[in-house]
Amino acid sequence: MHISECAGGVGKATRVRMPVFVLTLFRGFMLLSGLVTSIPSPAQYSMSEVKSPSSKVRPVGQDVADLLKGTARFNYQAIPSCRPIDSGGVALDDIFKALPLSDYSVKDGTTLLVKNMPPVESQGGLPICHGYSAAAIVQQYLCEVDNWDCQHLSQERKIAPIGMATYSKLSDAKKKINDFEGYEGVVLAGSGALNLINGAVFIGMTYSNICYPYEKVVAENSNDTRVLDDKFEKLKSSYKDAHRDPQSACIDCLADELQRDFDKKVAANDLKAAVAQDTFEKFLYSTLLYGCDEVVEIVPKPVVHVFPSATGGAAYKRVRQDEVQPSQRLSSYGPTIEKIRGVLATGRPVQVDGICVDGKPNACKSGHSVVIAGYREMCSSSGKGCREALLIHNSWGEDWQEKHDGGWVDAYTLLETTGYASGTLSWLTDPLPTSGWDRVKFEN
Repeated sequence: MHISECAGGVGKATRVRMPVFVLTLFRGFMLLSGLVTSIPSPAQYSMSEVKSPSSKVRPVGQDVADLLKGTARFNYQAIPSCRPIDSGGVALDDIFKALPLSDYSVKDGTTLLVKNMPPVESQGGLPICHGYSAAAIVQQYLCEVDNWDCQHLSQERKIAPIGMATYSKLSDAKKKINDFEGYEGVVLAGSGALNLINGAVFIGMTYSNICYPYEKVVAENSNDTRVLDDKFEKLKSSYKDAHRDPQSACIDCLADELQRDFDKKVAANDLKAAVAQDTFEKFLYSTLLYGCDEVVEIVPKPVVHVFPSATGGAAYKRVRQDEVQPSQRLSSYGPTIEKIRGVLATGRPVQVDGICVDGKPNACKSGHSVVIAGYREMCSSSGKGCREALLIHNSWGEDWQEKHDGGWVDAYTLLETTGYASGTLSWLTDPLPTSGWDRVKFEN
């Protein structure tokens, strides 16, 4: 707990590592003693109002109302493949398009680069790009405030992307948004923006990579997405069979599968409890993360910014991205790229949600999330003019980065696939002496 934060300060905390249950008890004591403001249950909020820490009522947009009800999907997330697999006849290279260096060169004085970024990693066959992008955003923030070298982190300081992926959804509507134990599923259809809001603002800690260093599993499978995808599908099938008929389930067989394919040893009794979970997402959480006490505290708590946002409360009807028409978009390329440049200039990366990887923003079936860590203008030597480019950190691994000009892609082509829906961009800034939803800034 960052004590100076409770006193209204924003000083730098000394990080003390404690088991999760100790942190939870301590936070409970602080709530009961009145030293920090409680966060009401999502069910207590209406669609048009939210209580601030001072208990006054202030109007909010549909963004917050949906978030509190646990239904917001800032961007289209129905079937978030997150995977580097071409689909629907659309080549991914047409979306993540690099400008040919044979014709384009960098315009002097236009380059913006975020320093101290964590290494690019691969999600393998697990569709949690939103967990990877959110983890990178938070990790860079912590490296800056704590003077860590983000390229050479210990497992203790490294954030587990699979842990950040839990913050996209409260498992039980009755749970409170600031309850660490309320997030008990590795969400496979999530939002990077929600991960930042719930994880960085309301919880203030997340699982350390000690809990489950998934990158080792990816490396053991040579970063072969299709092989890992097949293994996860097989595990999902094994879980469903065991859940459907627990009396006849071969728990030892399932334990062997987890040990062999995912380098995870789970005791028989724990595995029986995991099989009883009602979703595969909760099963993954129970087998890969549950019971681990190793956490990284996110202190001091940052401010999360979200752009664009829907304002006007109930006057704005939430729509899925596959229903969005150009006239319903909340922004456009100009304001969006300007916002990105402004954030990068402060030394912070930007998360992009809702990239439609099948290239059809108005009829999207597969979404993706990445992190933007750089900007530059590229000018043609053959008279084609200048274009803007973005440096992205993609969760498809170093090989993908190297084959795509180190991650530099055409800005307009990439951003147009998002449909500029609510929450396309999200990022962190330095803490303020506030709490709760006052740490979340929805921007137009």
